[in-house]
Amino acid sequence: MLVQNTLTKASLNDYDSLQADALEIAAAKAEVLIESYAQELDKRGRFHCNMLEETNENKACTSLARATPFVYEMKKLLAA
Repeated sequence: MLVQNTLTKASLNDYDSLQADALEIAAAKAEVLIESYAQELDKRGRFHCNMLEETNENKACTSLARATPFVYEMKKLLAA
């Protein structure tokens, strides 16, 4: 029984540690996504009507590259 209790406590400690690590990783990923979203909002507000067509296309490509992982993560959250 002592061995079983010791193993159970060790497993719980491992679980708590892994859970904390996973939350830290998720928070970092969320921070990156939110920062990207904020940059896009700011860019849209500044450049919406004041840019040349070629510049608009470059900015749109950047926006699409940022939006793709954001949309992917939002779909995963909604499906959960």
